[in-house]
Amino acid sequence: MKKESSIFSVFRKELERLGNAIMPFLVYYISYFVAAIILTFVVGSLLQNITGMEQSFLLKYEALINGVIGGAAMLIGILPLWKSFRQEVILPQKSGEGTADGLGDLERKGTICHYYRGFVTILLAIASALSINILFILLHLAENSETYKEVAANQYGVPFGLGIFLYGMISPLAEEVVFRGLLYNRMKKIYSVTVAIVLSAFLFGLYHGNLVQGIYGFFMGCLIAYTYERFENFLYAFLFHAIANITVYIVTGAEAVYRMVVTPSNYIIFTVISVILIFMMEKRKK
Repeated sequence: MKKESSIFSVFRKELERLGNAIMPFLVYYISYFVAAIILTFVVGSLLQNITGMEQSFLLKYEALINGVIGGAAMLIGILPLWKSFRQEVILPQKSGEGTADGLGDLERKGTICHYYRGFVTILLAIASALSINILFILLHLAENSETYKEVAANQYGVPFGLGIFLYGMISPLAEEVVFRGLLYNRMKKIYSVTVAIVLSAFLFGLYHGNLVQGIYGFFMGCLIAYTYERFENFLYAFLFHAIANITVYIVTGAEAVYRMVVTPSNYIIFTVISVILIFMMEKRKK
């Protein structure tokens, strides 16, 4: 009985630790969902009272309204997590950088290092995002997912500039605070780095709600967490996510660019570039 009790106690503690790691995701998802419902109701009520043409207006600007509501709901969703994010990510990072920064040569080396890391992050984000997307297109994965088609239609139904802002800035910020800033960092305290990367990426893929974006989210989540781990700064996780989203949004939203980029030869090129960059990051870390 004592042995069974001991095993149960260990299992309960592990479950509590895992629950604590996943909690930011649950808090964000619930907050986002509630905010989206409330904002949708408020906007619908306002339009009905102001225009008297709610149905026709909503049909014409449905994607725009949904995009703005979604972006606002994302920002509201991370508000309950901001204090934890500041304590667990921002303050420790500032403290670490404060001890590393120096004067003269050390300061110049630190600046060069930041430029190098930013350059590698941007290149890897562009190359890997295009590589995975081109592969999915060549395999016709997107064509078989009605849910993905609906999501894509909403994303490209907003004005181009607003789309870049929503999906290239707001979405990466909110998702990185949750999935890499809090969830990944907490999981890293429980499991190995590899397991934490895979688990956080799995939840990131699951969060997207459809198979195509789920698979894409998993692979990109692994790469973002890997970059974050190698460069030890949340800025690079956000930068990676933002650049990847903007790249895909531009390429798949402009027909001329799409035809030029989406080719089998370019898939090979972008894949090779991605592998080389990962090899450089790994070698530099060692």
